[in-house]
Amino acid sequence: MPVAAAEALETVDVELFGLDDDAPAQSGSGVHPRWHAHKPADSLGVSVAMVAAALQVAREGDDGSSVSMAVGSSPLRAAAWLRARGAALGHAAGRVRLFGPEGPSYDLAMRTRTSRTSNKTALTVGEIRSAKLGEWIAPDRVAIVLVGPTWPTWKGNEVHALVVVASTPSSLMVFDPAGDGDLDELSFRALDAHRAAPSAAWEVLIAARRG
Repeated sequence: MPVAAAEALETVDVELFGLDDDAPAQSGSGVHPRWHAHKPADSLGVSVAMVAAALQVAREGDDGSSVSMAVGSSPLRAAAWLRARGAALGHAAGRVRLFGPEGPSYDLAMRTRTSRTSNKTALTVGEIRSAKLGEWIAPDRVAIVLVGPTWPTWKGNEVHALVVVASTPSSLMVFDPAGDGDLDELSFRALDAHRAAPSAAWEVLIAARRG
């Protein structure tokens, strides 16, 4: 997919995720979080484990600890792990990722097709805002977003992940695996302020159950 096309949100809708824009105005993702005091460094792995459980693609032994060991602090490994479990997955990030420590791997992902019969690539370069995520959240669709150092429980870890649990017409409900167990409701603008940091890079993984 040409980068120029990938940066248009309408193109991302169709080519990256293949999701319709008719999600209800208020919707839950199917995630039912339970509180555990996870370390901030494990937030990505725990988020991935929660998403796998919500989509019913988790296998025996897929808990926060084992998934954290498997994916570490790499969203690319997290995306590959979810695909290996059978989830349909869209992965997008800002262009800054191409110039980071994993830049060559991100560059390869944006040129790698997800299957032999599809033109969709493993990664799309583009800034997908929280308002657009709100339109996609549904019982069979779950999102993981990265946030930067302005997030309260960010402790210098390489990435910090939140699970998008539900949406309203103007906000998202998110669960922080390193938080106090409560859900946080943030307006689209407030959450985007946390997502705009280079360490967050507007990165999002949207997973769905395959038909």
